[in-house]
Amino acid sequence: GLAVNLGGKESTKKNPSSTSDSAKAESSVSIDENTNALEENKYPEVSELIANYRKAFKEGDTDLLKKVYNSDQEINADVLTATSQIIEDYKNTQYYTKRGLNSGEFFVYDELKLADIKTLAPNLSVFYVKTEDDGSLYIYRGDYNAASGSFEYDEKTQNYINQLYQDQDVMELISTVNTKMDSACANDSSLMEFMQKVRSKTSVTNSASTDTSDTSS
Repeated sequence: GLAVNLGGKESTKKNPSSTSDSAKAESSVSIDENTNALEENKYPEVSELIANYRKAFKEGDTDLLKKVYNSDQEINADVLTATSQIIEDYKNTQYYTKRGLNSGEFFVYDELKLADIKTLAPNLSVFYVKTEDDGSLYIYRGDYNAASGSFEYDEKTQNYINQLYQDQDVMELISTVNTKMDSACANDSSLMEFMQKVRSKTSVTNSASTDTSDTSS
């Protein structure tokens, strides 16, 4: 799919509503929201990582994307090419982080705007970032599931992310971006038409996303 994620959560597999109640109940992860608040633009190395991710998609650079993913798996260049034809630029980027499961792991939101059409489109993408032994950061996509043709998080990571979606500051951030998108669409019929086409191709509730995770060949 195309690396376009406008408004809500990134994909169905990362949507907390897709996790069963029993799975949530079985999660042993304990999160104190008061000590894990969203932090804005705090980690330059995280900003650099996401900037390289955006650059890879914008320029169709498969080698750079492999580095960002810390993976030797082949990247489908057609996905990057298609994305660069839709996304002209990334503007007004802000990075929000929450701590991950272990030291050196981050849960990252990046809020940006797309210059694909006349009106810039408010956007929110979700990434889970990990740290290598040498201290370098990479975007963790989970393990590739050949049967479904997508990358999937392990149960513990997925449950942790689902719980983060319940944090008040995360819900407020998502709501703010969705409100901005609604306002932008109301003022630009071309953007509204584009969003309607995107939404018609996804089953994710209250978001407008295409599959951004599967760039494998």
